[in-house]
Amino acid sequence: MAADSSSLYACNVLDFLKLVLTKEGTFNVPLDDDVVVACLMTQDGQVKESFGRQLPGCLPRTVIQSPRPFAPPESIRDRR
Repeated sequence: MAADSSSLYACNVLDFLKLVLTKEGTFNVPLDDDVVVACLMTQDGQVKESFGRQLPGCLPRTVIQSPRPFAPPESIRDRR
């Protein structure tokens, strides 16, 4: 069962890559392809508004940005 799932997943990934890679090996996003457009998360540096609408509740509606860079808790820093 696991081998069948892995094989099916690999075929799906390969088929998707065939849509976005040219024969020359360059990356191309065909915006006229429904599958590619449905998978498009960002465009021109912006998160697509439609991203996540297919699966409501599975993705946050806002992007949470950390106010400061991550630093380990003091208890871990003191051990160094």
